[in-house]
Amino acid sequence: MRSSARCSKSRCAGICAAPTRTSRAAPGKRWVLKSPPHLLSLDALVNVFPDAKLVMTHRHPRSSVGSMLKLVELAQRQFVRKVDRDRIRDVWLRNLSLAIEHFMDFRARHGDERFVHVAFRDFVTDPLPAIERIYAFAGALVTAETRAAVAHWHDENPRHADGRFDYDLAEFGLTDDMIDHVFAPHLSEFAAWL
Repeated sequence: MRSSARCSKSRCAGICAAPTRTSRAAPGKRWVLKSPPHLLSLDALVNVFPDAKLVMTHRHPRSSVGSMLKLVELAQRQFVRKVDRDRIRDVWLRNLSLAIEHFMDFRARHGDERFVHVAFRDFVTDPLPAIERIYAFAGALVTAETRAAVAHWHDENPRHADGRFDYDLAEFGLTDDMIDHVFAPHLSEFAAWL
């Protein structure tokens, strides 16, 4: 256990430091990492970055799982002759549920103070209030320029402007009830954010 924790911390430090080596931001500026796999290494992440502020974006697992499974399928179609949806389901449902379990365990051990929670739907419908909450949590100032940039981006990038991304849990042998069962603790704890 000790060596794997060291390995995880080392791996996290290497992965997380990479953007700083290539970043053009001025020294001391904030930078943001967004990657769902970070949920699997939150302890290592906060060991490397003890002052890290964590933004947890919540989306109903029926949507997030369906979306991820379809993305994996589309990626695999470029490289394999036959896509195995059952295998995709088994691997990715396990990965995604494990990531949420790690998040919930970390939160239970360390408290909720490191997190600001945001609903995915808020980013889609009206992102500015969520962004203002994130900035306040991080101790950052939301300027008029920031507000204008958010509004401009939101106006210029309406959801589904380039078409809908359709997915169906049934294509992977899943039902809403199955997803609800796998993610029951998360659904119960964060229902207001979903």
